[in-house]
Amino acid sequence: MNRFNEKPLLTIIIPVYNVEQYLEKCVESVIPTTISYEIILVDDGSTDSSLNKCMKLEETKENIKVIHKENGGLSSARNCGLSIATGKYVAFVDSDDWVDKGTYDILLNKLKNKDVDILKFSYLIEYDGNVIEEHNILSNGFYDREQIEKLILPYAFGGDKLADSTIQKINLSSTSNIYNLEFLKSNDLEFISEREVGSEDFLFNIEALLNAKDILVVDECLYHYVQRVGSLTKQYRKNLYQQYSNLCKCLYMYMDKKGVLNQYNNEYNHFYICLMYICIMNECNEFAPGARKQKVEKVKNILNDKGF
Repeated sequence: MNRFNEKPLLTIIIPVYNVEQYLEKCVESVIPTTISYEIILVDDGSTDSSLNKCMKLEETKENIKVIHKENGGLSSARNCGLSIATGKYVAFVDSDDWVDKGTYDILLNKLKNKDVDILKFSYLIEYDGNVIEEHNILSNGFYDREQIEKLILPYAFGGDKLADSTIQKINLSSTSNIYNLEFLKSNDLEFISEREVGSEDFLFNIEALLNAKDILVVDECLYHYVQRVGSLTKQYRKNLYQQYSNLCKCLYMYMDKKGVLNQYNNEYNHFYICLMYICIMNECNEFAPGARKQKVEKVKNILNDKGF
């Protein structure tokens, strides 16, 4: 059902995979009350009742579309949603997370009839009954291209500390950004599979920042990122070294294409070192397979990597 005849202001894309117990809370939370919208639920080959719940939501709620596809991962599902999105702006929400009621009304009303390429906001992390606010280091307000180049992009690569968290410096989580859809399409921006590069959000958002003309920052924590038991952050990641090597290669090639390698050479090198450090720590993880000698050999291989 659709109560808006005009092109919606916002498309909300929600990839869905085996989240039957979380899906309804997620969808209920994102529904705006004052702006025109569409919600695209992309079922990524769920094996539980998630698809049935999607279909029921499509039947009983307004402005919801459902796509069912074979399992391809988060990036594939987001790209699938992007391919049929019609809103002026697009937001991404993970289906086991949720947002404060009225989040997208609040954020898009902050634009005050001004078009921007990206709107960045803050989020909360929920785990084991704890809630932590994660803020950008950026102040509220509009940033033009010169400010993006001088103030935002250098920090987006991770700040100035070894293995510093990029998200804690400049928010690079796609779920706490809103993008101008025409901006994404005109710059051919889409997600590369997390199965290939380990972190689909980092690559996507660095590429977006390298193209953005203007950004609005709203430092309000409205998105609830829920860390479940068994989070990847607490596991050994078998292919992490290969994935992060691929990520660095993709980023290097894109920066070369945009002609900014010299401009951000130090930042790129710092980022590369940070990722290799994370790979080393992954191999030293107590859950990493193999005897000590095998782990040492894997670490040596990482240290001998010459990069790009």
